[in-house]
Amino acid sequence: MKDDSHCFCSCMYTKNEFSLNATQYVYIKGSFKLNCDIFHLRCYNLLGNIIYEDVHFHINKLDKIPKESTPFLKENFSIPKNNKRYDVHIYVIDSLSYYHALRALPKTRKFLKEKLNGVEMEYLNVIGADSRLNAYGFLLNKQNMNVDDFFSLSKTKKSDLGDLDLCKLYLDNKTHIQEYYRRMGYVTLGAEDYENGGIFVYPECFGFKKEPAHHTLKPLQVLSIHPIMSKLVKDKFEEKCYHHGFHMMDYMSDFLKKYENRIKMTIIWQTNIIYGNLNSIFAADEIYYKFFKKNIKYYNNSFSILMGDHGDKMDFFSLTDIGRYERKNPYFIITIPEDLRSNDQLINNLRENSKKHISHFDIYATLLDILTNAHKDGFKMLEKQKQFPIKNDEIKGLSLLRPLPNYNRTCYDMSIPRQYCLCKPTFELLPSSMTEERNKIEKSFIKALNNKLVEGNLTEKCTEMKLDTSEKFVIKFARVENLKIVYKMYAVTFPGKAKFYAKMDNNFKILNNEIIRLDVYKKQAEPCVKYSNYIQYCYCKSLLL
Repeated sequence: MKDDSHCFCSCMYTKNEFSLNATQYVYIKGSFKLNCDIFHLRCYNLLGNIIYEDVHFHINKLDKIPKESTPFLKENFSIPKNNKRYDVHIYVIDSLSYYHALRALPKTRKFLKEKLNGVEMEYLNVIGADSRLNAYGFLLNKQNMNVDDFFSLSKTKKSDLGDLDLCKLYLDNKTHIQEYYRRMGYVTLGAEDYENGGIFVYPECFGFKKEPAHHTLKPLQVLSIHPIMSKLVKDKFEEKCYHHGFHMMDYMSDFLKKYENRIKMTIIWQTNIIYGNLNSIFAADEIYYKFFKKNIKYYNNSFSILMGDHGDKMDFFSLTDIGRYERKNPYFIITIPEDLRSNDQLINNLRENSKKHISHFDIYATLLDILTNAHKDGFKMLEKQKQFPIKNDEIKGLSLLRPLPNYNRTCYDMSIPRQYCLCKPTFELLPSSMTEERNKIEKSFIKALNNKLVEGNLTEKCTEMKLDTSEKFVIKFARVENLKIVYKMYAVTFPGKAKFYAKMDNNFKILNNEIIRLDVYKKQAEPCVKYSNYIQYCYCKSLLL
């Protein structure tokens, strides 16, 4: 530090999901230890002019990790103290489908499979349309929607919270898998790059009162949309060549190094690399490869997962037949700790399961197995599924470390809503002679679509939609033994040529009241609506003036 400069520093902590608690600025003279991960540094010359300013992040290593209670475990469950524990790392690439990973990440996948014994799961099935609903599955073991079989022949599986919505509940002290790991003594890290809130918050959800991880980049997310600080963050990221969320790799690398001798559990969620642009990830293959190669000594002691939450849903590709399939089939690979790579039972189970139909609930069960049963048994006795020692929660999935059933589990069996199922009945075009059914479907669809604006209290800002008569309203149907009929439809609406997809039962009622937007809506909706669960149904009235 020059003698003619004076520098001041403030630590940044999250007050809640969208605001900060900043400490008073402290004058820095000589060496100085910061008790935070994110801090604002500003230096002045003798004339009082700013000569340096930045927002920095690093890992402020904790001297002591508080011991916590484990109220979620059954009282009679214990793990031998000498049993070895392994790090667990989850890296989510938002909107990465299985086949898009094959196309875009050949070098990264080759490294994970050959150097870390990674096993890919080909048929991972989403449990919902968006990131939050799928995160509820693999991080919380929660289904926020009712589940029916394709033809409503079985009893409806009600949403876990009945009429309540997880979006409007705080998630602390519930079933978050990272909280379980933290309570079991793991040092934890959570990092996301989406500026408008975390996965459990966007667009207007409660999320967590208290951050579930010991280390978090959340203050940096808040600063990136701060009315004053956002420009500084953006400018400094450009100077450092941070783009598409890859700054999180530096944060993660620092964490791995500083806690080399501690057991760790991390969750990174990278939204900005694919979301809205399928092509950008092709150039990132080398970045992912170098990251894993650089940190291989840490990943050698871990179960590491690289995965998508769902496939692309914002690009024209998502409107094609293969695009609709990929949307429901996210990527998933799990790597094995080095000293378990000779565990034939474990490896064979994973390889056998790699060709089977699985859901996000199976990922949750696998993470729970690593934490509890498999750890207790030294990752032996993996010949069958085992009941989990968890209180007050029914685990919906099955561990991938153990054999999955030889028969094909249905989407209903796996608590996957039928509209998201990879396996589906054969649909055929509705005959043109069935005009009565077509008219009822058209009227029911557009009524349900406009009712979304009523539900979201958006009728003053957003215009009522109509079917665009210059475009085809495609209706298909499927039946089982002449008992039940399910219709699915692809609609284009006016104004804006918005594209929607939905399914109806034989009473012309939208299944699960779910209408899915298939194209990008940012320019049509964000001029008048910023944060709403119903933003995808909006075409701003102001655009018609």
